[in-house]
Amino acid sequence: MVVINWEGKTATLNFLADITERKKTEDALHKAKEQLEYDRESLRRKNIALREVLEQIEAEKEELKKQIAGNIETRVKNTLLRMKEIAPPDMRSYIAMLERDLDEIASPFIDKLKAAFSKLSPRELEICYMIKNGMRSKEIAEFLNIAPATVNKHREIIRRKFELVGSEDNLASFLQGVE
Repeated sequence: MVVINWEGKTATLNFLADITERKKTEDALHKAKEQLEYDRESLRRKNIALREVLEQIEAEKEELKKQIAGNIETRVKNTLLRMKEIAPPDMRSYIAMLERDLDEIASPFIDKLKAAFSKLSPRELEICYMIKNGMRSKEIAEFLNIAPATVNKHREIIRRKFELVGSEDNLASFLQGVE
């Protein structure tokens, strides 16, 4: 407000501005800020709950692994030992492989291999496992009832997927190093 002289009389000059839009914008901003705070707190609570659920799942998974390992040890291995005693010599290598399979089920080699090398097909994983256990291409071919050339082709593909092509790394040694 400014005091002025208007036609010989004292008057005030007032400047008015319509701030309706600014007030609406400020109110909308305030509401948006409140909503953001609410959403942030809600997300924080959900993250805490999710973390608790994931911890519970992990604990249950570890317990299940222990149960599987215990069941294999107490229920299956004794039968395998008896089978190994009475089996003909040509079957003992398969029983030994079955024993190693059961040990691997109790330990996470296949899971780790899948996680680390998810590009492998199920057949390639199977062949990797057999190579890791010391089987030669001819033995793998006989066991899987496929041609040795097919096993060799799989070995080439596996070496390429593991980026071992052109290196001096042995595939069996490489796989045995995967823990």
